[in-house]
Amino acid sequence: MYKKNPYKVYKILEGIYKSEEYDILLSYKMFKQIVIPLNSKDFTLSLKQIYKDNNNYYYNNNIHILNNKCEYSKLIVNKTNLKLKSSINLSPFLNNIANFSDNIIICDFKNKDYFWLNEIIKKDCQTSKFLVQ
Repeated sequence: MYKKNPYKVYKILEGIYKSEEYDILLSYKMFKQIVIPLNSKDFTLSLKQIYKDNNNYYYNNNIHILNNKCEYSKLIVNKTNLKLKSSINLSPFLNNIANFSDNIIICDFKNKDYFWLNEIIKKDCQTSKFLVQ
């Protein structure tokens, strides 16, 4: 319904993100209506399998880290969302997320930025390192 208008999705999610404690029940109901749950266990198993031979990958509980001389990326996998902090714009974790699901919107509420992940990867990441097949 919102595929061609990510701004509307962003504004709904921003409203939920910024909601006050007294609106928590309403925000939760709204969130459940628009978000498809991510199977965090399957996603974590997938990441661990992908990076099992990578010496720059670390995993503890729900936190995944890629740390090498070119990048530091930390991905926190929660039941309701993923949080990614990275020293680079196009962390390999983004490609992993895009391969796991094709309907992901990325929201940065602090910097007021948002985009559909699959569109950015197709548009900007068509290198052998980031190619989505």
